[in-house]
Amino acid sequence: MDGRSPIGVVDDEALTLSTVDVARFAGLSYRRVDFYVRVGLLVPPVAARGSGTHRRFSTREARIAWVVGRVQDDHSRDTATLASAVATLRHAPVWGGLLVTNGVTSTVVEHAAELLDALAEMGPTVLVVDLDSCPDPA
Repeated sequence: MDGRSPIGVVDDEALTLSTVDVARFAGLSYRRVDFYVRVGLLVPPVAARGSGTHRRFSTREARIAWVVGRVQDDHSRDTATLASAVATLRHAPVWGGLLVTNGVTSTVVEHAAELLDALAEMGPTVLVVDLDSCPDPA
């Protein structure tokens, strides 16, 4: 195994984090995490059901929130850019490599040749996020 972790495994989903935990981990405010949940960018496996209940997030969602924090810093909280990045991450079979986005299109690459192809295709204004640098939210 190359150290990359499958993002849909049961153990990953079993660990749940509070909204405050995810906000701290991702470098986002509590209100920003709440906003991203309301617009569907973040999807907690355990949703709040009325007053007095709390959302719980998986490790996978915390990692996605971490990426959202990196992308929002570079793209001034452009929701379309964030949505493109999140959709790409949700379909990635493993967590690792580089997320490359130009605000419209996003892809995950693992090798230098793939990165060069993505940069050539997407143009000069791209953001690259190193998914392997994401710390463990546990």
